[in-house]
Amino acid sequence: MLLLLACGTSPYEDYWTGAGPTLSAVSPQAIEGLVGGQEVVLSGTGLSTARTVVIGQRNAEILSATEGDVTVVVPQQVGPGAKDVVVVTDEGYARASDSLVVEGPALAAQENEAVSLSLYRIDCPIDVGYYMGFLDSADSAFGYPYGSDLYWCGLEAGYVDAYGQISLGANVGFAGELAYVGSLWSLPAAGETHFRGPSDRPVPTIPFVYGPVAPDETIAVTTPRDWQRDLDVQAAMAADIEENYYWYDESHSEHGGPEAWFFGDDECYIDAVDVSSGSGDTLTLASAGPAGATGMWLGFVESEGDGAYTEELVTASARISVNGTSVIGEPSGAVMVYDDWSGFLLADAPGYYMGRSDLPPGVDYTVTRSRLGLSEELGEVPGIDELVVTFPPNLMSNRRRPLDIQLDSEFRVDWEAGSGDAIVIEFIVYDTGIDDPNYMTEVARLTAHAVDADGSFVFSPEVLGQLPEARQEVTEDYDLTGYWGELTVTRHQLTAVSSSDGDIVIDMVHAVNAPVGLISSF
Repeated sequence: MLLLLACGTSPYEDYWTGAGPTLSAVSPQAIEGLVGGQEVVLSGTGLSTARTVVIGQRNAEILSATEGDVTVVVPQQVGPGAKDVVVVTDEGYARASDSLVVEGPALAAQENEAVSLSLYRIDCPIDVGYYMGFLDSADSAFGYPYGSDLYWCGLEAGYVDAYGQISLGANVGFAGELAYVGSLWSLPAAGETHFRGPSDRPVPTIPFVYGPVAPDETIAVTTPRDWQRDLDVQAAMAADIEENYYWYDESHSEHGGPEAWFFGDDECYIDAVDVSSGSGDTLTLASAGPAGATGMWLGFVESEGDGAYTEELVTASARISVNGTSVIGEPSGAVMVYDDWSGFLLADAPGYYMGRSDLPPGVDYTVTRSRLGLSEELGEVPGIDELVVTFPPNLMSNRRRPLDIQLDSEFRVDWEAGSGDAIVIEFIVYDTGIDDPNYMTEVARLTAHAVDADGSFVFSPEVLGQLPEARQEVTEDYDLTGYWGELTVTRHQLTAVSSSDGDIVIDMVHAVNAPVGLISSF
């Protein structure tokens, strides 16, 4: 009898003894932008002693509380979709399920995201000018003495890569983060900006739970090989060097002809052979290629003349088969292979390097998944629209001094309008005097969410004025010093294809990145 009585009682008093609060409405019911910061009003009863409000499993800041209303600030990165709202008071708690909808770009493509892939290309200028504060200011008509050039991006003028991950269950929004540029997860509403300074809390990362992966799992996002297209990209890169590289002098500089650099199964270099022509998936060599080669880089050698300076530039990579002077190339794009050390799906590129023509824009890509000896073609996705920044016009060209942006004036960015889900424009300022384990220490970031179809975004002086000055200085030893700024414009285009485990969401990304000076007054 005593045991039965004990089972129905507790040695502790109930924590909440009152009737508890209620939640009847959330206003507004929908907000746009994943970076948070919007004010939301919760209506109900018994709310005056609100102590905690949770939106989408993240704590919200409480601004005010009355018997009938609580005003809160939406926390950072609650994620897209319908979110539960919970309020805790001295008398209990109340939950309003799916009562606040957070809207973001490409949400429809991400609703059932279980596999996340990002294929991206980032372009940047070969070199730029810099400020040499130790020189006499009379050396510059603008009052800022600039040195000749700083090697910014290298003669490749950019790079291409691809990453992927497989999650356990839905993982909405991860594809838009894998390129590590122009984060969709941190965007404000379309047409708005968000500033983050040194005193602001860091943006939380997306929680991720790894899913099971078969030992032979691959996901391919590919388009038919076109060697002539690859050769055309190579010719355009050579022309860019002639036009923009300040050391280039046609009297002694020279571009080598197209070459094929071959690799074996062990990813070790075998030999180089001159290329005669290309058509479709067949590349014709000037002489027989090495038997047994399984991978190849297409590229050329840039020389400053008399052996003073040479650099090998890779423009494309491919898995191949060799038959005499004919090389058959597998499709362009990326074949993603699971890497058990990192947990990522990594592009299976020969020599672990992709060239700038490996992600051609404006073509359709086929998505194929292979595992446990079975292969299934899942559908097609469109390639990215190439991002062309038209203003400022010299963002990607050689400059004897950086592009200086006046912080107390209006600044406009224009691009050729496309069909992307979002254009992300970011100013980032680094303190080059403070080391960071990964890069330089970030002190300010201004992010704008632009609409691709608009083709333009304008920063007001009030918005730009939040940024600190960045004068792009170097020391006499040519080390970066002080604050340095950079501008990145990114186009995202997300598409989903269905698989048995959920949707494979593919983010096609094209970005341009360049250093910029940020000056309060000239």
